[in-house]
Amino acid sequence: MGVGRGLACLPQAARLLLRSRRLRWLSALPAVLSIVLLVALVWAAVTYVPWLTGLIGWTAGWVVGLVTVGVVVLAIPLSFYGSLLILEPFIDWLSEATEVVLKSGCEPPGGLRAMVHDSLLVVVDVAADLLRFALAQIVVLLTWLTPFSAWLHPLLAFIVTAWFTGVAMTCGPLVRRGYRGRARWRYMGARPGPVFGLGAGAAALALIPFAQLLTVPLSVIAGTILIVGFDEPAPAQSDAD
Repeated sequence: MGVGRGLACLPQAARLLLRSRRLRWLSALPAVLSIVLLVALVWAAVTYVPWLTGLIGWTAGWVVGLVTVGVVVLAIPLSFYGSLLILEPFIDWLSEATEVVLKSGCEPPGGLRAMVHDSLLVVVDVAADLLRFALAQIVVLLTWLTPFSAWLHPLLAFIVTAWFTGVAMTCGPLVRRGYRGRARWRYMGARPGPVFGLGAGAAALALIPFAQLLTVPLSVIAGTILIVGFDEPAPAQSDAD
């Protein structure tokens, strides 16, 4: 179960999206919001980072440029995660609808209350993942202090972004199967190749002009396809804390 399995889920997701009108309708709002957030974050970085660095006395051109580049690099995954947090109910509906289209056999939530409950659990897990991601990216920025920063920083930043993107895209279907907290991370840790492959494909897609419009919905569908293919019984309750 290697990287290729995760990558293959993205073209499968594209075919599924083209075939299903229901998935296309559910994809519209996450797609639009993702683009809006990305544009807003990049604009804010370019506009306000020089002003903020000036306030704290960092006036050297290379320092301003370094901080601006770092913030812009963070903007793509942050817009991705921001879309997940803000539109989680819609994204969760998209993931659930994907399972219905796939006829995976996973029972849908038992009514509105269960659906809201599951969505809140996913929001909590995605928020925790976002914090881990931000800390990891801060550590990666330290590579600018090394003589290898020109190639080491982009490489490590992409690896971190790819992994956490794969983590986020599989969160909804795993939470619905009872995997949360350490149990969810153990599940992904046992399948690092496919999770990373999914995230790497989504992260690469986000770098293509205009492809960002479909990155979130395609990745959500692809993550659901991946987990459906791995379906196993849920863990014991004591494991899912």
